[in-house]
Amino acid sequence: MRNSIFTAVAALSMTLGAAAPGAAAVLDLPTGAPSVEASGSADFIFGELSFLSDSVDATSGASVATADDVNGFLGDPAFGLFGNLGIFDGTTSLLTGETVLATGFSDTTIEVLFGGFTGTAAGDLPTDNVLLTLTFDDPLGTGRTSVFDGLVDGENYGVALSAAAVVPLPAPILLLGAGILALGGLRAAGRRRA
Repeated sequence: MRNSIFTAVAALSMTLGAAAPGAAAVLDLPTGAPSVEASGSADFIFGELSFLSDSVDATSGASVATADDVNGFLGDPAFGLFGNLGIFDGTTSLLTGETVLATGFSDTTIEVLFGGFTGTAAGDLPTDNVLLTLTFDDPLGTGRTSVFDGLVDGENYGVALSAAAVVPLPAPILLLGAGILALGGLRAAGRRRA
């Protein structure tokens, strides 16, 4: 029985960590309201990517309906996760987060999972996490192996910014996954006895 549990846990770990180290991988987290969509620019200078909205295009959720600015920065993840994200209405902070929890990337996007939020809309977050997605107007290149791979020092990039609250997975999905693992373990244990 102990080997069956170990096998199930190892299989799950390999499935969840299927992306090879150094390969492009998006975070692919479920998101919802409150959210802000904006267009803007990003500057890559001395290993730091700063971003600023030119205009807020859409909002979802009453707590961020008056948002007029999204800005922040991401430091080079090779030296540790650090940065911040701010969503403002004039000088009022709707959401400000200064904890970078994870990063992801593809040929056209950089994703940053922020946590530790304060501000007038912080109480409306279903979790304390917001996923920021920067979608670049022009692809950064195929075969990228790190978040900042493909960025050129001193360049300015056109981006679409999307900041959305991370929503928890529904309990039935988590229970289904646990049930499938348990059935697999019982089936393997039954084969050994036969």
